[in-house]
Amino acid sequence: MAGGVWSSAQAVNNAGQVVGTSVLSGGYGRAYLWSTGIMTNLGTLGGSSSTAYGINDYGQVVGTAGTPTSGQHAFLWNNGAMTDLGTLPGGRSSYARAINASGQVVGNSTASGGYKHAFLWSNGIMADLGTLEDNGHTYAKDINASGQIVGSSNSHAILWSEGNMIDLDPISGKRSEAEAINDAGQIVGTSSAWGNARACLWSDGTMTNLGVLPGYAASDAMDINSNGQVVGWSHNSIYEERASFWSNGNITDLNSVIESDLDWQLQRAMGINDSGQIAGYGLLDSSTHAFLLTPVPSTPVTIDIKPDSDNNSINLGSNGKIPVAILSTDDFDATTVDPATITLADAGVLMRGKGDDWMSSFEDVNIDGLLDLLVHIDTQALVLDDGNMEAQLTGETFDGLSIWGTDAISLVGKSARKFMDPSISEGTLFPMATAVPEPGTLILLVTCMPMLLGLDVQRRKR
Repeated sequence: MAGGVWSSAQAVNNAGQVVGTSVLSGGYGRAYLWSTGIMTNLGTLGGSSSTAYGINDYGQVVGTAGTPTSGQHAFLWNNGAMTDLGTLPGGRSSYARAINASGQVVGNSTASGGYKHAFLWSNGIMADLGTLEDNGHTYAKDINASGQIVGSSNSHAILWSEGNMIDLDPISGKRSEAEAINDAGQIVGTSSAWGNARACLWSDGTMTNLGVLPGYAASDAMDINSNGQVVGWSHNSIYEERASFWSNGNITDLNSVIESDLDWQLQRAMGINDSGQIAGYGLLDSSTHAFLLTPVPSTPVTIDIKPDSDNNSINLGSNGKIPVAILSTDDFDATTVDPATITLADAGVLMRGKGDDWMSSFEDVNIDGLLDLLVHIDTQALVLDDGNMEAQLTGETFDGLSIWGTDAISLVGKSARKFMDPSISEGTLFPMATAVPEPGTLILLVTCMPMLLGLDVQRRKR
């Protein structure tokens, strides 16, 4: 945005449109809509600042904006017009957080008595959603196509469904909050039921700990798409943050799937659409910028970790190497894969001798008459934990086609690190997409754009 200092992204719809806030040089934040390379300043309700939090697939945007009386009011922006949604009776300020395809809006508003109450705005009427107790604060964060609403009341994650307010974590008594719900009714958020805050999923009445990145103390989940893919972040004790992605029972540091020479530190992933596009914000040259990650189309391939082994056991404490075969099929020639691009669980292919050749060869590994590519990976470079039951390989062919494949593994030895709590059962605990998209193309939503135009497209990881 012209004159911008920094920006953040809060949500992305299925058309790839992104909303958030860009802070201007005067220190005032302005809600924006980014669409096909154009960032639009959505304005205010007569005050000095605004923030956009949600967008539906029709491009309707909700958030909060300053009014002439210096209070903040929830707004609905549609086709260039910003509408003041008002407040609950007795309230002075309100915030709209999400909007579904029917135009129903949820958020929170101050109410009589000074408490913040969750609201549902529909057809011009703002309704108070109440609280778990007589007094206390209540927040609504998301609403799905069926009108189910999630949020929190008195620090308890809440689901509003069919007129009922349901406590999602009535047993632990710990602090929890629900952030998002998809159309299948799967809910993500955060709970302290396991000690430190953990990203969690509520599905079919079961609360599941999604885990945290290795070496980090806590995690938060902010959004879930129709495929059950989840985004959020992990952070350590001094709040260094890493944008995180959960799918198929695995957690991925999004910084590991972009090129390291981009100088990005992706901190928070805030939204994900059904195509796997991820919006959030992070640091670039010490300044906060919004980003949009777009999955690079990848071709699934068949791999065989330790071809001569039945259980694919891996001891992370060993100094050895692990053979991995990329198998040729009638539809795919593994000899076209560039060994320099291959990684298995973030570990690359070893070099021979003085480092002038890759440790790779062409062999008919599965004796089917087709040559396969056999490479060797440094065991100690693998980024795996006890929570991993499979390892993913990525790479490219010499003509630039991205590939990926997975194989089951079994970690053995004392060096296997734990990052998921022992209370988590093994296996895929909820429906996920079969293919994990590789978030590769990094698109920077530039905060300082002449004529409100500009887009900085960065390279994907090779």
